[in-house]
Amino acid sequence: MFNAARRKDAELFIPLHKDYANEPMEVYMCFRSADGTEISDSVYLGNVNGTAMTRQEIINQQKTDNDILHFKALEAKYLKILEETGGAMPNTKAFRVLQTEYKALKHKYRYIIDQRE
Repeated sequence: MFNAARRKDAELFIPLHKDYANEPMEVYMCFRSADGTEISDSVYLGNVNGTAMTRQEIINQQKTDNDILHFKALEAKYLKILEETGGAMPNTKAFRVLQTEYKALKHKYRYIIDQRE
């Protein structure tokens, strides 16, 4: 952006399209004289919104998100059965398998689930 602000303004707001609002950005700034004859070296201001995820990180995040959705569905089913039985544990193989998977996933994702709630 050229002539975006004057020194006396002491600030500049740069509007971004909403599609870019949460994207990682590396920000630089420089100054140019009013007559355009001089320009400063650019200065790195830093990273905004964090660094971009690698392809593998995106794949891992999607897998975790899918696992959490699976856990939430499993949890709803497990709790519904307990509610229907008044808290009594059904003595069936299907319930024991459900309970084992529920407890394993709850333990595996406890930190992620706690952060999201």
